[in-house]
Amino acid sequence: MREFTETIQFLFPHVTRRKVKTRGENNNVSVLTMFDGINIKPLESISYKADPPLDIQLLIDLLPENGAHEQINNESVCCKLSSNYLSNGNPIVKTIQFNCDKTFSVTIADKQIDLKSIGIDNTFQCTKDGIGTVFKCVQKIRLCIGMTVNTNIICTRFHVLEQLNVNGETYRQLRSTLCSRVVKFNATSQTCRTCQHMTRTLKTCDSDKENRPKPKHGPEMPPSCSVTKAQLQQMIPDAPDHMIELLLSQFKNTGKHPKGRRWSKDVMNSSLQIFTRSPAVYKQIRDSQLLVLPSPSFLLTYKNKVKHNVGFQHEIFRYL
Repeated sequence: MREFTETIQFLFPHVTRRKVKTRGENNNVSVLTMFDGINIKPLESISYKADPPLDIQLLIDLLPENGAHEQINNESVCCKLSSNYLSNGNPIVKTIQFNCDKTFSVTIADKQIDLKSIGIDNTFQCTKDGIGTVFKCVQKIRLCIGMTVNTNIICTRFHVLEQLNVNGETYRQLRSTLCSRVVKFNATSQTCRTCQHMTRTLKTCDSDKENRPKPKHGPEMPPSCSVTKAQLQQMIPDAPDHMIELLLSQFKNTGKHPKGRRWSKDVMNSSLQIFTRSPAVYKQIRDSQLLVLPSPSFLLTYKNKVKHNVGFQHEIFRYL
């Protein structure tokens, strides 16, 4: 700032400098340096001459000879490129529309493609090489093939079922009605994001159950293995009642999902006593998988069912 001030005074010796204090929105005081005696001449407006529009006949002459084209009007020309895809027996054609303002657009299956989303600029150079580059880029655009139809996919009113033929092989594909028709050049899948997000799979099918990994909370017990309290008492006649309740809870809850386990009042009270004395020891017992016990959050919910007040609460003793 000091060098700037010295430069101004050197270039304009007749300029007088003064400092002005200003106060901002948060009552912050700032000092501004102002120079009096400098008249700045406004710059002239710069106007750029727009390029003249292309001649439609010149644009037609630059198109490749093997490309089928047709003139729409005096400002644009359309060219069609064939692909190796057939949808319900109809060929999927890529249509390029060249405009006289040196821009182009691409339409695939009556859907205009957002070229910027796949990394293509929509301008071209009016030369034979420039138009040839556009043809090469459009030819390399990857098409979305949709999702393969199987018994696990749910078909809704937002999907279209089509017979897709690729290089002579036919597939039954499911496509979203909002399909973008193209995928990015560096995409690992041949299906666009819209079709992937709009297509759901069944979560309760038999094939998924067979391939689903086993739960980590214990070995799964066979459904026919049901033990009653009387059977445990016959097997272990000298065992006390609270041991019988603990063993019975282990038979019933081993292999079940944590949200599907059910506990008796005696097991809840014993677990709550251990957890209240030492939560770390209780966590160690559960993590060791020696016993299947209620979770700490469930114990706190069970304990908070009773309202706590000052003094001895007889209801707590009755609840336990």
